[in-house]
Amino acid sequence: KNDIQALSSHVKLIIRPMYSNPPRHGAEIVAKVLSTPSLFAKWKEEIKIMSGRIITMRKALRDELVKLETPGNWDHIVSQIGMFSFTGVVYVTNAPPPPF
Repeated sequence: KNDIQALSSHVKLIIRPMYSNPPRHGAEIVAKVLSTPSLFAKWKEEIKIMSGRIITMRKALRDELVKLETPGNWDHIVSQIGMFSFTGVVYVTNAPPPPF
């Protein structure tokens, strides 16, 4: 039993810094990308691709909601920016569960 306690104590000493301090390798990657012209250019290209995909998917969602004659105005889906969107959809707790 003492061996288990000793091992547990040793493991805790090893892993504590891993949880207490964020890894710095993420910051090092960011610094490398931002300070290397070719990597920075590639990153900007990828940001454009990602943001274009978000815009395309938002438009597709809005168009499908309009096509299905879903009640309400869904223009806010395409007018918002960023990775997240407020849909305005409210789940009614006393409604039957969705069919999926």
